[in-house]
Order: sequence, then structure tokens, then C-alpha cells
Amino acid sequence: MVITKNMDGGLTAYPADEWELFVKRLEQCADGKKRTALNRLYLAPKTAVQLDKQGRIPLGKAQRKWAGISDDVREIVVVGNFGRIDIFSPERYREVVSSDVEMIREDLELVNKLDLP
Repeated sequence: MVITKNMDGGLTAYPADEWELFVKRLEQCADGKKRTALNRLYLAPKTAVQLDKQGRIPLGKAQRKWAGISDDVREIVVVGNFGRIDIFSPERYREVVSSDVEMIREDLELVNKLDLP
């Protein structure tokens, strides 16, 4: 499993095969400032990890800081996201979901197409 930052202020964990596909998509981006930025955001901070015997994902100090997870926090939010897992502090997750709801509400075509409640 590979863990890296995500743009929502959390972390994303990829199974090894999904990580390889993700990296290949990033490699298709043309050289330049955006590709360098993608490298800094996703590739440079990535860490390969193994689940411990209790099925926990070990997170480094820099990863916890990025996700807003302090050393004394015992609760995190883990969200399945198709081929990956997103990890947030509860506070950060509430902010992300609130922003997501507003974004979806503004797209009436999507709401109607998917018949969202």
C-alpha cells in the first residue's frame, strides 16, 4: 500500500497496483510547472506501508500533520473512494463534505441526472 497527500488536506492510500496506474497517469502530464507541482504533491511525499497485525495503517508525523491528525487524536475518518482510501481528521472531513455538498448542489444537471436526494 502507498500513502500520499491529497488536495483536500487529507491522505490517500492506494493498493500497489492502483498506485502504479496513478503514477502512469501523472507521467502523461506534459513537462513543466504543473508536472513539477504534481510530483511535489503526490510523488515526493509518498510512503510505502504495510498494515500492522491489527490492520492499522501506520502514518508518519508529516502525514499526520498534513491531514490535521495530532498525536493525541485517537479518531480518524477513513473513506473508501473506488480504488483507494481517503484518510482525514474528523474536522477536516466535515469541511470537505460541506464543500462537496455545496459544489454538488450548484450542479443541478448532475443532481437531476443522478436523481440525488
